[in-house]
Amino acid sequence: MRLTSNVVAILILMMLSAVGKSQQLTEKQQADDGQRKLMKDSLRISDQAVTQIFSIRQSYFLKSETIRADSSISLQEKQIQLQKLRDDTNNGIKRVLGDALFEKYTQMILRRMNSHYGTTKQPLASGN
Repeated sequence: MRLTSNVVAILILMMLSAVGKSQQLTEKQQADDGQRKLMKDSLRISDQAVTQIFSIRQSYFLKSETIRADSSISLQEKQIQLQKLRDDTNNGIKRVLGDALFEKYTQMILRRMNSHYGTTKQPLASGN
């Protein structure tokens, strides 16, 4: 009988954990959806272009996390690799948008960063 109540308790904890993760995912998806709509409307670009930009940005975030977590390279080497990654990322987004829209995109991000975080750092700037 005691084993059954422990199993039930574990199942309840697992369900609560799954609900929590689902809620976090939903919140992230809502934030992404909002960013996608803002980008599409502000820049007047296609859904395909928005998807390409999000893909490029996601790749940047994953690669930058890997570089930052690599304990086998020096801080200076990390900075060099992160700068190259930022340059590659910005060039990829610029290829999707073109020069004029890339400038507008960058200014839009800077305005949002300043209003939300009070920072004037360049987009994709490293926190190293």
